[in-house]
Amino acid sequence: MKRLSGLKLLEEREGERTPANKGDCVAYNTRMFLNQGEKVSLDTKQAERLPKEMVRVEGDTTFIDHTIVLGFISILLTRS
Repeated sequence: MKRLSGLKLLEEREGERTPANKGDCVAYNTRMFLNQGEKVSLDTKQAERLPKEMVRVEGDTTFIDHTIVLGFISILLTRS
């Protein structure tokens, strides 16, 4: 898979279930870090603008669960 310039994949884990195919709905989340390893934290205001079913907290980490149908382009529109 081609990556954007300047992005570095820190970890990738293989799933334990059946591989996803075109047309399947999959969920994923990401964590971002600055060049020196400083974690980019999710701002409370950002989380307030997202649908509640997208925001998940485990311990002290907040995750944004993104859902996508493989092979299709989708966007999320939020109010400002």
